[in-house]
Amino acid sequence: MSQPQHTPDPASTRAIRHDGITPERQADFLTTLAATGSVSQAAAAAGVSRTALYRLRNSAEGAVFRARWAEALREAVAVLAEAAFDRALNGVSEPVWYKGEQIGERVRHDNRLLMFLLRAHDPATYAPPPRPSGITPVLVSTLGNYVVYKPTKIAHILRYQTERVTMSVLSSPHFHDEAKAFEYLEQVVWANGVTCPHCGVVSGRVYDLSGVRSKPSKKHPEGVVRHGLKKCGECRSQFTVKVGTVFEHARMPLHKMLQAVHLMMSSKKGISSHQLSRVLEVQYKTAWFLAHRIREAMRDGELAPFGGTGGRVEVDETYIGRKKGAPVTRGGHHKMRVVSLVDRETGLSRSIAAFGLSKDEVADIVRANVAREAVLTTDESSLYRAVGREYAGHDKVNHLYGEYVNRKNPSITTNTVEGFFSIFKRGMRGVYQHCSEKHLHRYLAEFDFRYSFRVGNGFDDRARGVEAVKGIAGKRLTYKGPNVSA
Repeated sequence: MSQPQHTPDPASTRAIRHDGITPERQADFLTTLAATGSVSQAAAAAGVSRTALYRLRNSAEGAVFRARWAEALREAVAVLAEAAFDRALNGVSEPVWYKGEQIGERVRHDNRLLMFLLRAHDPATYAPPPRPSGITPVLVSTLGNYVVYKPTKIAHILRYQTERVTMSVLSSPHFHDEAKAFEYLEQVVWANGVTCPHCGVVSGRVYDLSGVRSKPSKKHPEGVVRHGLKKCGECRSQFTVKVGTVFEHARMPLHKMLQAVHLMMSSKKGISSHQLSRVLEVQYKTAWFLAHRIREAMRDGELAPFGGTGGRVEVDETYIGRKKGAPVTRGGHHKMRVVSLVDRETGLSRSIAAFGLSKDEVADIVRANVAREAVLTTDESSLYRAVGREYAGHDKVNHLYGEYVNRKNPSITTNTVEGFFSIFKRGMRGVYQHCSEKHLHRYLAEFDFRYSFRVGNGFDDRARGVEAVKGIAGKRLTYKGPNVSA
């Protein structure tokens, strides 16, 4: 936007003024003021003081100069307004730096300073109008950092920073809208085509049954919309994407269950059922059962042994909690036993709830989960002495004598699996606090899943959540109350 040349005030252009404001300096001041909107910057460009300019503007002979000053400010406001809306629509590109190198660019929408300047120069136009009392604003559309409301017949543009389009991860549509939640689940579970859970046909004839409602009830006299309902053209059965998964027959909304999945995936040491019940606003037993459904989805059931390429596999055992009814004695006889394995090459972990930690039981666990080509790495425990001879190598560190890393070969260490145990025990003691022996394998599956799909292996919270949702297919977990006989 080109700026016009401003002419000085003829009534204030005496050949010599004691303040030094010549006609040329007046013109330079007005031109710079129209371009920047800053009196200080314009005064510096003209080479005169702000005090002298304000004195001339307020004097009796400066009426025309005062009018042209106001005209220049109006032009500056127009420039700022154009820049403000351009930033709102397109944003400002900023470089992204990592370890001293530029790795990309991002677009930032932040107009707080511009809106402050616009309101300071023209508050009548840019100040947010008061919302009429008794009228709830209706969201019409969004524009960058602005939200267009229509509280009356005239639409007003309000700067409402707290309702930006993408505020956080949990502001994604599938976390709040039931229809979007079904669309998200269909994209993840049916990535290779719609699969009928009744006849098993993949990518066959499927019809969308939109607008279908459930039977009327006292709570919902008009029924509830059945989102994602489909009909198979082969077997003529109706189904949704939840059928045949751990979410089947769940009574709570799908978008809330997806919120629970994200909360469990993004919490490194887990989230308690009481916390879930408060966040999701559901009963405790509902949150508890939902958490176990999600843990069932995390259980991969992978049977391929670790170390198939000849890499190192760390193995160690630990004790956690207390067995029900077991008297407290010296040692760990009253505690629950866990054997964990970590593949050094892939970064995956696998934990098994052991019964008694006898040599034969530990040997069977190692044989079933570690390939013979692997190099076994353990501590000095005698549990692994015999079974270690069956592998390509068996290296040990002697914790009894304070050795945690072999001095000659630093790769001989069990610190990786010990690090997994530290996360597991902090979560079990600090978050869950109690776990019965019959549910221990589900908690182990939860910590194994988060450890295997951690950031170090290339999975952030979103990607980890997607992997968890993929695991819901083909699994069921039903609820049996305490009063139901076996």
